[in-house]
Amino acid sequence: MKVGINLRYLQRTITGIERATIEVINALVKLEDDLTLMGYITNRAFADLEIENTLFNCHKLEIKKSTLFHEDIGSRLYWDMVQLGKKVSCDNVDLFWGPSFSIPISIKCPSIVTIHDLAYEYFPKAYTPAMRLWLKIIPKISVLKSTRILTISENSKKDIIKFLNVESDRIDVVSWACNANFRFMPENKNVFQKILNYYGINAPYILTVSQISPRKNLDTLINAFALLKKNPSFLHKLVIVGNNGWLYSSIYEIVKREGLANEVIFTGVIPDNDLIAIYNMADLFIFPSLYEGFGLPVLEAMSCGLPVICSNTSSLPEVVGNAGILFPPKDIYSLVNAVLGLLENPWLYKDLRERGLIKASEYSWEFTAKQIIKIFYDLRKYNHTATRH
Repeated sequence: MKVGINLRYLQRTITGIERATIEVINALVKLEDDLTLMGYITNRAFADLEIENTLFNCHKLEIKKSTLFHEDIGSRLYWDMVQLGKKVSCDNVDLFWGPSFSIPISIKCPSIVTIHDLAYEYFPKAYTPAMRLWLKIIPKISVLKSTRILTISENSKKDIIKFLNVESDRIDVVSWACNANFRFMPENKNVFQKILNYYGINAPYILTVSQISPRKNLDTLINAFALLKKNPSFLHKLVIVGNNGWLYSSIYEIVKREGLANEVIFTGVIPDNDLIAIYNMADLFIFPSLYEGFGLPVLEAMSCGLPVICSNTSSLPEVVGNAGILFPPKDIYSLVNAVLGLLENPWLYKDLRERGLIKASEYSWEFTAKQIIKIFYDLRKYNHTATRH
């Protein structure tokens, strides 16, 4: 079976959606011999050379490149919705998968679109005006055009039904997982400490992994951290791993206003090997996001044996289950109490670490890929049956 995939999104700065797409592709080609993937990209450079190397060295992934004439949103929209469809039609694929919110309007073969979340419906101001317009139009067109819809949590499925007016039986929930390299490795502390030294982390710390943007609610986390630091015996620093997103400057302003410039460490985006070390060496993980389609960093943290405190919104209770502490995302004092309660209670700390490791073991990219392969074959079978009739 020949499956076309829009991989243009992998050429931009890598975040959760892009990382998940790479993991799914790697799992798919390992599992299924009768599967050829045709990945469509533009002639533009990759933001991440490691991703580019991964794609071009994947033995059952054929890369198809076509010209993107300009980098403006109009040109990208034309490439995604029109130009790509023409290219796919020429290649006679059996089905097409759009892993990031869109499929071409001219697509002729059976198609699947992944809608990861509808955060833009709840927090439109967290996006640039151009991105808001894109998200308001393109997913709606794509779900109408697609044969089936994938999403990554039951919460996102509910939102798709609500906002995009899609029938429940057209939607398949296929959860994300995290790379198997993300695991609890207490025996590697000496090696990991050298990595921490590189990033200037030389004290106990609380960790969050998040893009710096309004929806991630880092202002609540920093304000809670400021309250914790008023106690001279609270020695932890706060480490924030992630890139600057839309409207990020207010976060740095809060850090400066609260006099926390020497207490909050911004690492930017870092390689996975370094991230694994930083997860393993942290004392706890906080994820205060206002809305997530899944919440991959939470799963990564649990996989690395890190007790989790996260907001009680959207998909996060679904992902964490009973393996973490949940709090209302705008309640600073609840977050402060959760941090102190966890750090001051060794029994609870150990219990949440063990629960998190068990919960994380329920997810794997192999299982995710098996579900997607079944959907691919069911869709092809349905199409052949419909064609004969």
